Amino acid sequence: CLLSRGLGDVYKRQIQEFAQILNLIKEYKLAEDTYELALTYVEEEYSYINYYQTMINKGMNMIHIDRHNGVLILKTSIIKLEKQNIPEREMEIYHLNETAIKKKISLAAEKCKKSDK
Repeated sequence: CLLSRGLGDVYKRQIQEFAQILNLIKEYKLAEDTYELALTYVEEEYSYINYYQTMINKGMNMIHIDRHNGVLILKTSIIKLEKQNIPEREMEIYHLNETAIKKKISLAAEKCKKSDK
């Protein structure tokens, strides 16, 4: 059971990485579908931080397909990942990953700014 859970975690991470690769090679529509699949797995285990980090990736991709909705996803995810909005049960995870989370928020905010121009 523990092994299958570990393999499931690897599979979820691979889906997210695959979506990021698709975005880098400008396969935005396929990346969008892949982010949707990744979010389905994240919702199953309901990891708040992981969910909104994946939503930031999705928003950064979505900007290339639908700028308005991409910016909306990014702005919502930025707010959800602010420290005061993190659920108590995930504060330890937040503290362990605070630098990476803040970097992701900064990149998303920059993308929003560029998109607003």
